[in-house]
Amino acid sequence: GPAGPPHRHARPMARAAELVLLVLGVAALLAIAEAAVAGVAAVLFTGRLGPQTVGFTADQARLAADDPLRATQRALRPYLVEPVPEPFGGAPRGWLRGLIRRPDATGGLAAYPVGPGTLLPAPDATLRDAVEGQRIPADTLALLAALGDHTRTAFFRKLARYEDLDSLFTLRRVRAGRLESADTLAIEPIRAPLGDAALANVAGAVAAAAHHQLDSAAVRLGENATLAEALLRVPDPRFNQIGAHILARFALAPLASIAAARGDAAGAAQLADAAQRMAGGLPSAKGIAGLAVDPRDFLQFTGAVLNPRVPAGYRVEWMAEGWAGLCANPWELLAGPSAARRSAILAAADLAADIPRAHEFALGAGEAWAFRMRPAMNRVLGWILDRGPWGLVTRIRECGAVL
Repeated sequence: GPAGPPHRHARPMARAAELVLLVLGVAALLAIAEAAVAGVAAVLFTGRLGPQTVGFTADQARLAADDPLRATQRALRPYLVEPVPEPFGGAPRGWLRGLIRRPDATGGLAAYPVGPGTLLPAPDATLRDAVEGQRIPADTLALLAALGDHTRTAFFRKLARYEDLDSLFTLRRVRAGRLESADTLAIEPIRAPLGDAALANVAGAVAAAAHHQLDSAAVRLGENATLAEALLRVPDPRFNQIGAHILARFALAPLASIAAARGDAAGAAQLADAAQRMAGGLPSAKGIAGLAVDPRDFLQFTGAVLNPRVPAGYRVEWMAEGWAGLCANPWELLAGPSAARRSAILAAADLAADIPRAHEFALGAGEAWAFRMRPAMNRVLGWILDRGPWGLVTRIRECGAVL
């Protein structure tokens, strides 16, 4: 009999099947390509992690042997100044902003008549000369005394006596995985103003020692030590570096000369030893990611984060770097940080009771390792993109920046 009418719907169905097969084929090729890229990237990052981890482990051994923080605390105990309830007579945070701003900035305190570093290129040696009765020119002594009595130095001395000193520098907010200082204090320019004020206080100590006022000189150096120790407790390594610099050069070493002049040989030796240990350098900022490759074995990582021999700011940075352990794991490069990694890092943060907002910071730092839609209009689409090429590129880029 004659053939029946053709099935008109067969051709569209065939085209649809071809399209589905094409999409599946492209997806399979893309998945294979992503896996290959993740594997190669993990090998490359593992090669970087190796030397960094060796250096980090050696640095931890040095800190265990030297223990500069404990040596410093023991040596300085007799010299730290007592806090005063209200030394400012006003809002202390406003005073602090006045100190850390450049002298020509609005709200900044007046500039020093001469740079403290110009008069005291070697503060320890100059103080030793004054203590030992070496003659210092009268005009130089007058300039040193002027630096010691300057408005900036007077504020610095009050700042060291503020009873809630830690709160002025403690970082309180976490935004985009980064800690921000309270009241958005400018952190970058703070090093030079604080260091200059501490050195000007040494200038005042030199002037006092030249007039045989060793107790007055020791008080000034104790003020430097008190403020510097507070900076070591701030959860930001930049503040820790300023504190270590002030301690080594503007507190410990000069105080050793004062102790020797008083006939305290044991105290002088202890202070000189602590100065040498503190000047030996703070911990390495990188390398701990090599201890966080396997999220099921975070024992060494957690021990480093909780190490009391290390200033708080460095341990906060190490918590953030724990996420970078995924750079040596191809699967986590593809799919993002695993639940085991997240749990291990947050558990370490929760144990760091001396670091304010540690959990929040560790959680925020992990956000950098995932692709996020901005604004997050569709969580499902964001989840898919995070496990696609966009998420892989995000993590590889972050690994390159961290390692």
